[in-house]
Amino acid sequence: MMNKILRPMMFMCFLASLMTGLVITGGCTKQNLDQLDLEHNVEAVNAFFPHPKNWKGQHMTFVVSRTDAAKFSAQANDARQDSFAAACDQCHAKTSNIKGKPRNVGCATACHTKTTNGEPIHFPKLDDNKCVACHSNVIDNKYSHYPAGIGSCETCHTADADHLAGRTGKVTTNKKVTNCYKCHSRMDDGPVLHGALKDDEACISCHNPHGSNSRYFIKEEKVSALCNTCHSVGTESGSKHAPAVQGRECLNCHNPHSSQNKKLLLKPQHDLCLSCHDRPIQGSLNGARTIPNIKAKIEAAYPHKGALGDCTDCHDPHASDNKRLLLENYSLTNYNTYPQPTNPYAACFTCHSDSMLNETDYADSTNFRDTAKGMNYHWYHVVDAAGNTDKTRGRSCKICHDPHGSEQPFHINPTWRMNEGNIHIEYTLLTNGGQCAKTCHTTHTYQR
Repeated sequence: MMNKILRPMMFMCFLASLMTGLVITGGCTKQNLDQLDLEHNVEAVNAFFPHPKNWKGQHMTFVVSRTDAAKFSAQANDARQDSFAAACDQCHAKTSNIKGKPRNVGCATACHTKTTNGEPIHFPKLDDNKCVACHSNVIDNKYSHYPAGIGSCETCHTADADHLAGRTGKVTTNKKVTNCYKCHSRMDDGPVLHGALKDDEACISCHNPHGSNSRYFIKEEKVSALCNTCHSVGTESGSKHAPAVQGRECLNCHNPHSSQNKKLLLKPQHDLCLSCHDRPIQGSLNGARTIPNIKAKIEAAYPHKGALGDCTDCHDPHASDNKRLLLENYSLTNYNTYPQPTNPYAACFTCHSDSMLNETDYADSTNFRDTAKGMNYHWYHVVDAAGNTDKTRGRSCKICHDPHGSEQPFHINPTWRMNEGNIHIEYTLLTNGGQCAKTCHTTHTYQR
């Protein structure tokens, strides 16, 4: 009876070896056959034949059970890690209705390096590995690094006979980045290089070479915690930038190794910001609100010149004590007293001169003036509260101007919000002045 079972089992092993291009010299175990029986609900660490169930190398980095395969694929796509999905597709047919079904590919397709004669070099499972008996903690991780996971310790370590015999002995470790690059692609080929990579042992500064409970084998639980072991980037302020504190955190914007762009950004700064801010965003991190389409504003007929430069001229990309991630204070209320100890328009006056708000001696600071009447209308609206005896009713910059841009000259808003309604603003640029149609007040014209 046993022989009747073993014969088809051996045939399946032979068939599998032909499909994978692998010559199986150590025989075919029941564990391997369980993995081939993909139509049954067999729980395995992975379904990557010919590696056995207890193989800890996973698919290069991830522990993927059959029931978790779809979840893994979704997570990879959600994180925009198309390379992971592409790597899976090299061996697994998308159209297959049997999860985990391998294609007819050779081992040297993606995972093993070819030798000169075309045969792949494998890292076999070392059944007689003597290291794990004492060093089992190095493979007790959620994510195992391939050489450590399969027990190929000699990839990085060299132990003498005394050490392997249980005596003190001597162990030398190759910690150099050149050792990592024997398997991994070079990460230091961009013109802007992360300073950490300039060290000969750079990789292990951030990565645990055995494995970790965090993705990418990083030495901290979160990416931001790892980065802040060297950098001092505060994200505990009142106004937080979601990409800096959510999801992949620092990696949402930065390449941790090298880049074509300043500050290791994934794209040039302006393009990177607009890759998210090219549509309305429903924000919740700093209070529920709809962040408008900033790209549409700066592409309007009258963009604010400051918004055409680097966004970080006005905003902190991580977090800020000021609202809207601004580097300086900027009042979001409609009315303010001016001046006051904390300048409500400090963000504006990092570029503009506050002399535009002078009651006198303002001719060189603002065009919003009427020469015949001797009136500075910036002073009149902001400081004099448009003639109101209650000077706390000084009009805010935000009532009239959009800080990014609009379809009206001087990036004047099409509307401003008062209570629960929108008040329209219609501005006409004249040859030597301008005109505001009847909205907040009667139609008013000024001439310089």
